[in-house]
Amino acid sequence: MWKIALSAVVATVILPSAVMAQTTPSGIYFEGRGGAVFLMDSDVDAGIPGVDLEATFDTGWMGEGAIGYAHESGFRGEVAAGYRKNDIDKLNIDVAGGGSGSVAVDGDVTATTVMANGYFDAYFGPQMRWAVYIGGGVGAAYLDVSSDLGSADDTVFAYQGSLGFSFAATPNVVLSLGYQYLATSDPEFEGIDAEYQSHNAVAGARFLF
Repeated sequence: MWKIALSAVVATVILPSAVMAQTTPSGIYFEGRGGAVFLMDSDVDAGIPGVDLEATFDTGWMGEGAIGYAHESGFRGEVAAGYRKNDIDKLNIDVAGGGSGSVAVDGDVTATTVMANGYFDAYFGPQMRWAVYIGGGVGAAYLDVSSDLGSADDTVFAYQGSLGFSFAATPNVVLSLGYQYLATSDPEFEGIDAEYQSHNAVAGARFLF
C-alpha cells in the first residue's frame, strides 16, 4: 500500500515537470514573418550648397524567412533573409534664404537583407506556453531606389533589435507578435548620401522539427 502512495507522490512531482519540458519549444526551426514597415524620413545629401533635402515614405510591407535552433534554456540563434518595400511619398526641399517646398516622387525603396540574429525567450504561465522575447542581429542589406528621378543601389552593413510576445500553440508551433527596428549604415547612391532606418510591426509563425 505504501508503495502505491509513494508512487502517487512521485507522479505528482514528476509529471508536471515532464509536461512543462515537453511544451517548452526547442530544436531546429523554420520561421516565417511578415508585417508593416514604417520607414523613417531620410536626410538626402546631394552635395548642393545651401540646399537641404529630405525624403518621406509611405507605410510599406515586409516578408522574412529564418532557419535556426532554439535551446531549452530559452536562447536561440538563426540566419534570416528578408525583403522590405516602401513607396516614396515626396522630396522636401529647403533652400537657404530661398524658402522651401516639396515635390511628389513616383518610386520606391526596397531592402533585401541577410541577417544573423540571436534571441532570448523568457517563458512563463501555464505549461510555459507564453514568452517575452528580446533579440538583435547584424548582417548586410542591399538597398535599391527606383523612381522618376533616377535609380541607384548600394550594399551596406545592417543591424536590428526586436522585442515582443510569443505563444506556443503546440510544442512544435509558436506564434509571435512584436516590434523590430532595422537600420543600416548610410547608403551612397551614385554620390548622393541618404539614410535607412525603419520601425517594423511583425507577426510570425515558428515551426520546430
